[in-house]
Amino acid sequence: MGDRHQIRATWHSYNDGVYFVTICCKDMLHYFGEIHSQRMILSPAGEIAELQISQLPSHFAYVEVWNHVVMPNHIHLILAIDRHEGVNTVFPGEAGLGCLRPKNHRDGNTSVFHHNSRLSVVVRSLKGGIKRICGKAGIPFEWLPRFHEHIIRNTIDYENIMIYIDNNVEKWQNDCFYAPDEEVRALGGRGVFRKRMI
Repeated sequence: MGDRHQIRATWHSYNDGVYFVTICCKDMLHYFGEIHSQRMILSPAGEIAELQISQLPSHFAYVEVWNHVVMPNHIHLILAIDRHEGVNTVFPGEAGLGCLRPKNHRDGNTSVFHHNSRLSVVVRSLKGGIKRICGKAGIPFEWLPRFHEHIIRNTIDYENIMIYIDNNVEKWQNDCFYAPDEEVRALGGRGVFRKRMI
């Protein structure tokens, strides 16, 4: 993902809207488990991640998790954030995202990072919670710094991303984060895998 997740649109506050969020493990280690026969087998860290994702709405009244998947070395989520807390962000004739201005990434329309936005606070809390619980349990775990997000702007975009998330485990071999089984090796029997260094 490189520097992509440092670029943010200045025309959007990231306090309201629907987002496709990707959070990756450090060094692309398979901390969350592995995929066998098109099934995700969660490691202890993966189980913690699933639980923490499910609890996000109970910690933040303005957040709904519309979809998610925990993959071996990353997480995908669709997060709906509403500044009015309790009013669902929907796509009725595209009017549900009135907060989003037309897409424009010309010079001067992107900024570094939105550290204090609601989206950033939610993701930081999720990452911190998973890391903290793993640490207390003695489970090795590290995140890649920051995260990547995509502003979901319309129904077609939303439906395409929903399908992508729903099929992510089945299509693991086509994933940009995929490492073939022969290129990974178990580390310490704790459900952590690393690409083999040659």
